[in-house]
Amino acid sequence: MDKDLEHEITNERLRFIAKILSLYTHEIKNHMAIINESVGLIGDIVEFSDDSSQIDFEQILELAQKTRTQIKASSQFTSFLNHFAHRMDTDVSSFGVNEALEELIVLLSKAAAQHSVAIVTEFEPAVKHVFNNPSLFQFLIFLLLYKTIIAAKPDETINIKTRCLVNDVVVTITLPEGISIDSDIVDYIVLKTGYKLQWTGQTVEIMIPAQPPEA
Repeated sequence: MDKDLEHEITNERLRFIAKILSLYTHEIKNHMAIINESVGLIGDIVEFSDDSSQIDFEQILELAQKTRTQIKASSQFTSFLNHFAHRMDTDVSSFGVNEALEELIVLLSKAAAQHSVAIVTEFEPAVKHVFNNPSLFQFLIFLLLYKTIIAAKPDETINIKTRCLVNDVVVTITLPEGISIDSDIVDYIVLKTGYKLQWTGQTVEIMIPAQPPEA
């Protein structure tokens, strides 16, 4: 591999991880602020009530439910980050394409919301697991999605679909008009993983083999 390209790939992967972490910490900070506000309001209700008969228990229950819901959302969000991190444990493993996509989309949801870009998914439930590099798969999808999110106009949409094709899995991503992704890193990932990538207008199809090229 060309040394300059190798250096570029290393830097881009570090930026990929850093961006995911920054989006996560920003979002979890918002979650904690909501929880802190609800807990503070419960404390105020109790503190400023002269006696137990004046306590608005209905409001306390409502705030407690809001806190519980937010904690559950925070836990799920953290689980996605945990799964994302563990996908880097090995170069090749069995993974679900739908799950890996959902994970990344959730972690990128803050960036999409900041730019008023919608990500619409249509995943075929019967999509099989593939034996490949899960981290490189998410890196590839990140390159396509994040660059599009940044370049897209407000209220534009990115459509993502999955389907089975014999023993392979096909991921179809349709980008807004006028946006194109051209990257040597994308070409490198396709070569490294054995994927087949085909552009038709604004739509790219990524065919993921059930087994990596070495298998």
